[in-house]
Amino acid sequence: MAAGDFAGAFSALVALREPVDRFFTGVVVMDPDVDRRRTRLGLLSLVRRCFAPLADFSRLQETPGPSA
Repeated sequence: MAAGDFAGAFSALVALREPVDRFFTGVVVMDPDVDRRRTRLGLLSLVRRCFAPLADFSRLQETPGPSA
């Protein structure tokens, strides 16, 4: 982004979709273990800081999953 390569930055953001989706479906972020919770919140904060200039993550909404 510092070099003005916003297309490359957006490509990197898109490439993270699958791992971030897996993170939210496979990990309990608010784990009862304080150290795990702190580490997981730290990871989310890092992702947010990296892409804050490109995307406003506060605008994300949960989408309903398939019916059981």
